[in-house]
Amino acid sequence: MTELEGSVAEVASILEELSVPYMLIRAIAVAAWGDARATLDVDLSVWAEPADFAATVRALCSRLRALPADPIRFAEETRVLPLLSSLGIRLDLVFAELPAERDLIARAQAKQLGGRPVNVATVEDLI
Repeated sequence: MTELEGSVAEVASILEELSVPYMLIRAIAVAAWGDARATLDVDLSVWAEPADFAATVRALCSRLRALPADPIRFAEETRVLPLLSSLGIRLDLVFAELPAERDLIARAQAKQLGGRPVNVATVEDLI
């Protein structure tokens, strides 16, 4: 297992433990469908109910190292939470905001990555 795959498995496990809907996106998602892409980070789209946004960011930051000094403010302003996995791989969690984005996450399909099933954006949604 590569460090990228291990980091995907780690963040997927944490998101599932915290009941945060998610899907793997961008280069790693494309690679999961069979078209390998060179990348050094892991990108995921996540859904947090607006009332739970700060609590979700805090919970994630308690399990993974946040890169911004004020992760809640940074995530509120940019809708992105940059983190590091325990293996030192950068993780960019992009907070979905629109109902259509929540629907994309709900349509994600499980693929085996890092020795476990991980929710991956569908091919159609990656295009």
